[in-house]
Amino acid sequence: MIDQDGIAVSACTSLDADKKGIKLPRGLGTRHGAAIAISMKTSAIAVAVSQSSGTVRVYQQGAEVMHIEPLSRPHIWQPLRLESQEDQEEDNTPIPE
Repeated sequence: MIDQDGIAVSACTSLDADKKGIKLPRGLGTRHGAAIAISMKTSAIAVAVSQSSGTVRVYQQGAEVMHIEPLSRPHIWQPLRLESQEDQEEDNTPIPE
């Protein structure tokens, strides 16, 4: 849980939210049900990450407002490399104006 100042105040917490009247889409489990219920009953924005697929869903007022699928292949982070104008001229790469 993140407070209004952006500070993490709780993690790995089981929240008991009233799930009456909530239709959980097929394939989603307890954490998604809790996220939907919490966002419906409070002004909180809830984020649920699927343990099996890594899919991230964001809920607001009981509705899914964002759905993020993980990359199909792992991303390999590399150090930032800035190219100079000379590098681009040597590669015959057009220089953006």
